[in-house]
Amino acid sequence: GLKRFAAMMFEGSCAPAWHAAGSCPHGHVVHVPFSDFTWPQNPSWLDVIAAFYSSMPLVILVMLPVWVAFRRGLHHAAVFLYVSFGSVLIMWPLKVYFHQMRPEGSCLTSCGMPSGHSIQSMGLATLAFCEFPLQGFNTQVTLMVLVALLPVPWARVQLRDHSVEQVVAGGVVGFLSAMVYFVFLRYVVWTRAPRLSKTLNLIDDCSPRYGSCKQR
Repeated sequence: GLKRFAAMMFEGSCAPAWHAAGSCPHGHVVHVPFSDFTWPQNPSWLDVIAAFYSSMPLVILVMLPVWVAFRRGLHHAAVFLYVSFGSVLIMWPLKVYFHQMRPEGSCLTSCGMPSGHSIQSMGLATLAFCEFPLQGFNTQVTLMVLVALLPVPWARVQLRDHSVEQVVAGGVVGFLSAMVYFVFLRYVVWTRAPRLSKTLNLIDDCSPRYGSCKQR
């Protein structure tokens, strides 16, 4: 019930055996908002790169509000809503349902199936690939976003915070949720873009089918 759901949202909900002793034998947790990861005892240069990509959700959640505030476009607000709320609302119930521990080598004690990092990164990458060209973004911007996001699932496996199965599951969930959101934007939001923009006091940069999409 609600108690079990609430318990899953906190540390220790999928705690391994070593957690009772209070110390992780594999390294230590680096606490980054929305992006905690394991820093191994003997890190390699690949672990350093993986740590950077594991912090990408924080980078995204810091940059997106700035992007929305600067552009004030309905399109930007729609992307922000998906990344900030949509992917999170999808992830939590799935973690509760599967209640699967993280692989050996992780110092994180929350549940690992599916990977929230993979849901967010693959979801946003899919949305960028499908939506950005239609909204007038140049190819370089889309490629930069993909380069920033596509290595995130690998980073989670490299740091042993997720298994391959968990990041693949997260990637599939992220892809499918982004495609559903893309269709929703195309046929529900963008067809009402002028009215929604006026209501929300935003710029109508979202309806290329109706000639109102501005080039970036």
